[in-house]
Amino acid sequence: MTGVQTCALPIFNDSFNVTSITDNSTGDYTVTWDTDFASANYAVVALSTRVGIFMDQLKTAGAVYVNTLTGADADADAADVCVIAFGAQ
Repeated sequence: MTGVQTCALPIFNDSFNVTSITDNSTGDYTVTWDTDFASANYAVVALSTRVGIFMDQLKTAGAVYVNTLTGADADADAADVCVIAFGAQ
């Protein structure tokens, strides 16, 4: 997933193995994979236009949860969020 636009419904600028992006709440997203990874033991890199980004410990073989944060560690939407994942499928 690259360049998720924060709006009523997150959108893909491009998608490789991403089925959906769910906007759970302010700064809180779930990225669901089209083809699950073999386990939850895969690497994820995420970037955003906000000061901080946090990968939730609830990563599963089928999805990863991402939070974007302000400098004060408060949840905040970001104009762009980029997520890359590497691992066995």
